[in-house]
Parts: sequence; C-alpha cells; structure tokens
Amino acid sequence: MKFVSTVFVALIFLTPKIGFCQSTHIHEVPFKISGGKTITVKITDQGALPAENEKIRITAAAVLVGSSQENKKIPALIWSFGLTTKTSHEISKVTVDNVFPSDPAVLLHTDNQPKLKNGDWIGQIENGDPNGSSNPWLKSKKLSAFVFKFTVYFEDGSVTTLYQLSTFSEADKEFLLQHAEQLRIRNAG
Repeated sequence: MKFVSTVFVALIFLTPKIGFCQSTHIHEVPFKISGGKTITVKITDQGALPAENEKIRITAAAVLVGSSQENKKIPALIWSFGLTTKTSHEISKVTVDNVFPSDPAVLLHTDNQPKLKNGDWIGQIENGDPNGSSNPWLKSKKLSAFVFKFTVYFEDGSVTTLYQLSTFSEADKEFLLQHAEQLRIRNAG
C-alpha cells in the first residue's frame, strides 16, 4: 500500500546512533515475545539498534500520522517498515508481524511483490485513528515497546528472520496525538 499524500509529521527511523557517543555501550537484552519464545535485542542508552545479519538490515520500524486512505478528513496512525538488502539475492516476499506486546503474533504487513529501490524496501499499514480504540497505547503514561518480526523470503528459497525493537516515550506519544489533532482540525476546515 502506497501513501503518496501522507503528511509525515512524526517518524521514528532506526539509525546507527553509536557515532554520537564514542563510549556508548551495547547491551543485549532478552525479550519474551509471543508464543513464549525469548529473543535478544541490542540496545544502547540512545535506543534500539537496527537488527541485521549478513543479508538484511532493518532501517525502519516507525510510526507516522497522516490522512486516512478511507476518509481523508480523519487522521490515521501509520506503521512504516523498512529494510535494506546487503546482497544481490532477489527478494520475493516480505512479512512483518507484531510479536510484542501482541500474543499471539499479529500479521501487520505482507508484500508479495516487493519493489526495492537501490536495495531499499518500505512497507506501510494504516492502523486506525490515533485517538481510536485500536491505539490505546498512545495514551499510556509509560514507555511503549513493540517487537516486530521481519521475515524476508528470497527467490532462491532461503528465508531470513529478524526481530526489531521499537520504543516510544510518553513525549513521543504526546507528539503523535498532538499532530493527529492538528491534522483533524486542518482537514475539518
């Protein structure tokens, strides 16, 4: 799904943040995800590091606010996911599941014909009104954490799975809600 007219008001991309502080220490933290499985994520005091292996690097597990595709007058929370390939192997399919806090896992996005531009892939899914019942986490007064399972299928039959942690502070969530309200007011006029 392509959101050409989306107003990008809040977008949290994963970036290598190690360069900002030479003494940054990387911690490997165990995380229990859906189905009782425990994975390990890498974090620093600046946040989660991008998950990667020899074939793929996760570049985004982000939230943005834009106009809903169904009704342009109301705002929508949009999950945006990205990755970059490190090899010349052709990708045939990408799926993204929410595996924390969801239990069981929730499939958020499937791209059966991924189009890569310069080795980069982006997928987006609308997740309802930021003030709606599908997004109560935006109103919580604590840090909200999500773990996304990226499964990448290659033309040669191989499959890569990576888990990406994405966190949102109370300030991040307030920012998203404020921009959703601004968009609602602007679209009503």
